[in-house]
Amino acid sequence: MLDVDCLDYGDSLMVPVGRAFRLQPQFCELPFQAIRCTLDAELVLPAGASDECIAEFQRLTKCATYEPIRARLIRFQPGTGEPVLQLLVPAGADSNSQLCVTEELRRQGFLL
Repeated sequence: MLDVDCLDYGDSLMVPVGRAFRLQPQFCELPFQAIRCTLDAELVLPAGASDECIAEFQRLTKCATYEPIRARLIRFQPGTGEPVLQLLVPAGADSNSQLCVTEELRRQGFLL
């Protein structure tokens, strides 16, 4: 089995060696859409709330619906240089107003 990173949407999966193929060169020229990053807040969860927090995060970000969300660069992580991002999603029907995902998770009690 091979651990394959899907650079187009940031997921990974295990694939049998016989089902893996070399990418054609033209696909390597496309820009990647996923990056390794950190959210702007540490997720501090009360015991047993993890599944609820994940479900709410997925609901807020419309996980797997391929709808765009915005990310605001806050800073770079000392030592690793990894970007620390704030995720912004449309707040209701008014697409001009935005909701910060981590602030909403904090408001709901998932973050301290």
